[in-house]
Amino acid sequence: MGSDGLVNLAGEKKRAALVERFGEKGFGYCGNSRNDLKVWSSAAEVIVVNPSRGVLSGLGEREYTLFE
Repeated sequence: MGSDGLVNLAGEKKRAALVERFGEKGFGYCGNSRNDLKVWSSAAEVIVVNPSRGVLSGLGEREYTLFE
């Protein structure tokens, strides 16, 4: 699932689409930007890849897997 030139499927729109398809906490999600924080709020598994500044602090106490 991603942007297609007509719809920018990012942030809240991506979170809503994933929840609609897989249910709340029914998916894992890989990301690297602060915009992904919205998606991770509904993900069962948080995977962070080469994060941009401020992303890890934005996760607060949430457990995550980190790939740098």
